[in-house]
Amino acid sequence: MIQKKHSTQPPIVRFINKTTDSTITTINSASPTTPASSSSTLSPSLIASTSHGDTNNIQNSLEQNEIPSVDDDDDDNELDLEFDMNELFNDDSCPQQTIQRILALQLQGQSNEVFLICNTHLYFHPTADIVRCLQVMIAFERIKEIKQIYVEQNKNVSIIWSGDFNANVTSLAYHLIFTGVLLTDTNHRSYNEDYAKIIKDFDYKSSIELSTYSNYAYTNYMLNYHGVIDHIFYDSKKFNFHRTIPMPTHEEVTEFTALPSCKIPSDHLAVVVELEIIE
Repeated sequence: MIQKKHSTQPPIVRFINKTTDSTITTINSASPTTPASSSSTLSPSLIASTSHGDTNNIQNSLEQNEIPSVDDDDDDNELDLEFDMNELFNDDSCPQQTIQRILALQLQGQSNEVFLICNTHLYFHPTADIVRCLQVMIAFERIKEIKQIYVEQNKNVSIIWSGDFNANVTSLAYHLIFTGVLLTDTNHRSYNEDYAKIIKDFDYKSSIELSTYSNYAYTNYMLNYHGVIDHIFYDSKKFNFHRTIPMPTHEEVTEFTALPSCKIPSDHLAVVVELEIIE
C-alpha cells in the first residue's frame, strides 16, 4: 500500500500498487542533476503585457516559467483588460497570491518510476478566469521542463497535479488542464471578446494528458458562492481512478450557515481520491 497525505485541508492523494508492497520515498535532492523539488514564485509580468496585446511578452514569460499573480483592489467585481488590469499589475509590492510546487518521488525498489506531485493555488478573483488560464499555460511549461529532466535519465514519469485552482468545470482554466488545449468554442459560456483577443495568436497544446474526478456538489462553500474549484488531476496513462471519500453532507456544511465554521475550519472541503497504478 502506497500512501501520500497532506496536512492541509485539500487535497489528498492515496496510491495503490497491487503488485508490490512498496513505500514512497523522495528522490535524493542532494544530486544536482536530479532536483527532487521545484518551487516557482509567480510574476505579474505576463498579464500586464496582455492589456496591450503584446504576445511576444507573453511568449517570453512562458519560456521563463513565470506565472502571474495579482492583488485584488477591485470593488466592482469586474476586470477591464484596458484599464483595471494595468492597475492590478503595476504595483510591484503586491503579495504573491499564486505558487507552483513540484515534488519528485519514486517507489523504493523501482528506481525507474518517478512521480511528479504538483501543487498550485491559482488567483482567486471571480472574474479572472483569463488570468488563471494563462497561469495554467505557464505551469504546464514548468511541469514539462521538470519532467524532461527525468525523461533524459530514462525514467518513466507520471504526473499528479492538485490544488485550489479557483476554477470550476466550465472555466477556461479547467478546460485547458483537462483537454490540453485552449478553448476555441465561441458558443461556450466562458468564451468572450477579451479572451478571444488574447488567444488569437496562440496555438497552444500541452503534451501532458490528465484526467480527474469532479463529481462533487461543491468543494468550496461560502455565503455568496459555492462550486467545485479544488481538483486532483492525474496522468490518465498511468493511473485509474479507484474511489473518493464521501464529502460532508449539505446539512453538516450549512449547519453554521457557511464555511469556515467551528466544525469545518476551512472554506474548502478536503478532496481525497484513491488512484490505482497501471502496471
